[in-house]
Amino acid sequence: RARSEFYALRDSLADRPATSTLVIASLKSLLSWAEKRAFVDHNWAKGVEPLYKGGRRQELIWTPELQQAFLAECHKADVAIKFKFSAMTAIRVGDLLALRWSNFDGRWIRYKPEKTHHNDPLLTVSLPVFALTPVAELLDAIPRGLGDDPIFKVETNSKSDDSAHILRMQFVRIRKKIGAEHLHWHDLRGTAISSLFAAGCSDAEVASISGHKIGGSSMLGAYAARSDDLAVNAFRKLNAHLSRPAVVVPFHPRVAY
Repeated sequence: RARSEFYALRDSLADRPATSTLVIASLKSLLSWAEKRAFVDHNWAKGVEPLYKGGRRQELIWTPELQQAFLAECHKADVAIKFKFSAMTAIRVGDLLALRWSNFDGRWIRYKPEKTHHNDPLLTVSLPVFALTPVAELLDAIPRGLGDDPIFKVETNSKSDDSAHILRMQFVRIRKKIGAEHLHWHDLRGTAISSLFAAGCSDAEVASISGHKIGGSSMLGAYAARSDDLAVNAFRKLNAHLSRPAVVVPFHPRVAY
């Protein structure tokens, strides 16, 4: 009876398969915890299959062709700027929209990733804007505001003040037009990391840009200290790589997002 109810819960979210999968995964985790502590006799959610299988991370990248198609459909310059910036810096959308002009000193953008801040409050990502010409040009095109003003404003006629939701709606409309429904904004992060690897960056250099952990337990390899020099090397290599003719870059399978 319990498993029947769990399947009913899963299927009730069939129009949102990724959410359905997350809900069932959370239920499995909760009941696993309860089973180990003898609060329940059996984890009946364990055998419930997810609705959303997802694609392999190797396939979830924005190829140069798809990037060009997306930008061609951008009727708002601010969306195009955010898209390009994300595809080169591996920044998460929440961190992108949280950037303020006080984070940028004219040469470096420095920010604390929201996702990892609680686990590592000292972690700061430093982006050497001066070392990557396309990024420097993007920022030069944005009118500079006061310290607390957002760098990447979301332009809209909507009364909503939820910038992330508005950007997502703008993104989804364009994505549908170009037939890229399988890709998400977060896949720009994987695309940027793939480009860094394709440019010849080491694991430590990639981590200095992406904000991944550096150390023995890192998905990005052996220990190295995070430093500004690593970030500069990474962006200089990427700058040289982007100056060459565009090629389709395969996703790097070593990295978990």
